[in-house]
Amino acid sequence: MIKRIRLYVNNNDKSIKNAKIVKDKFIKNGYIIDNNNYDMAVSIGGDGAFLRMVRSCNYDSSPYYVGINSGTLGFLAEVEVNDVDNFIDRLNSNDYYDNKVNIQKTIINYDDKKEVLHSLNDVIIRYNNCKVLKSDIYCNNNLFENFTGDGIIISTSIGSTGHNASYGGASIDPIFPTIQVTPMGAISTKAYNSYRNPVIFNKDTIVKVIPRDDLRHYFITYDGIDKYYNNVKSVESYLDDSKIKMLKLNNYSFATRIHNKLISD
Repeated sequence: MIKRIRLYVNNNDKSIKNAKIVKDKFIKNGYIIDNNNYDMAVSIGGDGAFLRMVRSCNYDSSPYYVGINSGTLGFLAEVEVNDVDNFIDRLNSNDYYDNKVNIQKTIINYDDKKEVLHSLNDVIIRYNNCKVLKSDIYCNNNLFENFTGDGIIISTSIGSTGHNASYGGASIDPIFPTIQVTPMGAISTKAYNSYRNPVIFNKDTIVKVIPRDDLRHYFITYDGIDKYYNNVKSVESYLDDSKIKMLKLNNYSFATRIHNKLISD
């Protein structure tokens, strides 16, 4: 039963103003605002706020996670600010379910070191000097392609509607756990024969990227966070067994979500 709520508020005037409204409505309905011991974490902002909230909770699998849109697109936000009353009514009626989604785990091997990154949306790999990326891509240790182009996006189903979609990647209902490899500016000529289309792999696939030349300095973005790595030996990305619970109302429709957020005016 959901009783205690953690509020994670984006640091802008609009979100702070909306947070007060949301907080008052929760308290009026008997919920307790508790940022330390909570059954549900609620972000107030856009998609970035939702991702930062989950990260700040250390991807804890215990609470529910839900977003209230106070940003622009808010694709990950289940609730619009003007619909909070209805959302709380449905919480009171237990008219919701949890969509368990895997955490993306990425291991960077560089400079005789190893770093582990966690994300919900995606990992984007480029060179840090904006030169053409030349890297070999393996899937479960089988060569997929010798890639040459601007960069590579490795996205989850949750992240498929984000940066991935901007480069022609497929939008995937989060109910299907997948890992998708989408090329950015793939070069396909007599000299370089990169595959130009995105490819969707099953949830058990490990994608491994290995530099193919001496330019081993990667610029990696994961869920909007930028990091530089020197002398990279490999990058491995896959869906970890750990999951979080994203709260969905029982009438949730991925098709409707796509229409309302990405298609309609």
